[in-house]
Amino acid sequence: MYAREKALMSQNRQVNENEEWGRILSASLSDTIEHIYPLAAEAKQWPLFKGKAKEKSIHRLGNLVLLLPKLNSKLSNKPFADKVAEYRKVGLQCLDEINQNHQAWSPDTIQQREQALLDWANQRWDDLWING
Repeated sequence: MYAREKALMSQNRQVNENEEWGRILSASLSDTIEHIYPLAAEAKQWPLFKGKAKEKSIHRLGNLVLLLPKLNSKLSNKPFADKVAEYRKVGLQCLDEINQNHQAWSPDTIQQREQALLDWANQRWDDLWING
């Protein structure tokens, strides 16, 4: 995720690195993983998640971002609109990308974001893949 942030900074011509990354990287990983669609989501706040889509969506790469532990705790089960309002304040490119590209959060959105992240990673580290 840090490499993705650096790539977005370069793409957006942002020169100065956000200090939040230093704090995130020095914290416990389990305290920094934010599930955009929450682990204990309330159905009325997340109406696009129904049936098996709820369980299948939670731990997908497209549903995860890294945040400071304090903010992660604060946002834990909040609705998407509340989360993106807080994401805007952080100033990380990967969070800005979510704000700019997604008006709502759904299983389809998670799948699309995951595919975009995997496509980016495949391009970024293409030389690491062993072909045939």
